[in-house]
Amino acid sequence: MSNQAKLVSTWYSKDKSRICVYEYRGYEYQITFNEYGVYDGIFQHISGAHKYEQNRIDERIEYESKPKEPYSYEKSGQAGFDAFYNYVETGEFKINKK
Repeated sequence: MSNQAKLVSTWYSKDKSRICVYEYRGYEYQITFNEYGVYDGIFQHISGAHKYEQNRIDERIEYESKPKEPYSYEKSGQAGFDAFYNYVETGEFKINKK
C-alpha cells in the first residue's frame, strides 16, 4: 500500500465533466473537472482537493484502527433517557444497571 494517490480510472459524466478516480491507502476518492478540463471545486488548487481527500482517508484509517470499547449500558444514551424518565416519574435520579 502506497502513501501516494494512484489514478485508477477516468470517466465522463453526461454534462461532459471528467471524473478522475484515485486510490489512496486502499480507499478511493474522486476529483471532478469541468468540460474544459479545469478543476473548479471548492479548493483554489487541485492539490488542496487531493490533500483534503487524503486527510479524510487518513482520519478514517486512524479511527478504524483505534480499539473499540465494548458496549456499556451505563454509558449509553438509553441509560440517560431512562434516568431522566425515572427522575420525572419518581423524583429520584439514578441509572439502573441492566
